[in-house]
Amino acid sequence: MTWLLPLEPDAFQVTLQTLVPSLLETFGAAMPERLQRLARRLADNGAWYMHRRAGPPRTIVHGNFRLDNLLFETSGEGVTLTIIDWQVPFVGLGVVDIAYFAASCLHQEQRRAIERPMIGIYHATLLANGVHGYTLDRCWEDYRFATLTALARLITSGALLDFSSERGQGTVSGCHRSDGRYPGRPQRRRSSARPGG
Repeated sequence: MTWLLPLEPDAFQVTLQTLVPSLLETFGAAMPERLQRLARRLADNGAWYMHRRAGPPRTIVHGNFRLDNLLFETSGEGVTLTIIDWQVPFVGLGVVDIAYFAASCLHQEQRRAIERPMIGIYHATLLANGVHGYTLDRCWEDYRFATLTALARLITSGALLDFSSERGQGTVSGCHRSDGRYPGRPQRRRSSARPGG
């Protein structure tokens, strides 16, 4: 799957560091201060984020898994799901798609009510399909980390795209719905630090 080559972690960090000032200039007044601080910390730890996001258990990740990229067909028996907009796939933690969906599509109360059972079902499905050595606690920790994906997406798209439309404003409000609660907050690391190093 060479067509799914990952972004270079150090280059991604430089990109985040370049884009965060523009994002904060555009949306800073509307962003809670703790979310602004987290955006700066994520930018300073972008390489760490990319390394961790690429960790096992690996699968093909959609990368933009949100409700407006999911088409449901209800005619006939059952429901058929078609996933569109495969512009940013990568190989990495599958739970990234779940976390991005939860952080960008669910209201805080909805997310908090279902996220533990949802991750339990996801983890049980992984085990039933041959994944070994991946504990439920680690899956939960990966999910919490992966909620940073919504913020990373806001940084990369928010500084480059026009968010004046209703859909654009909805994307921005997705991070607000999380109330800045990104439990996978990166610990302060020097920009050259590597996971496990």
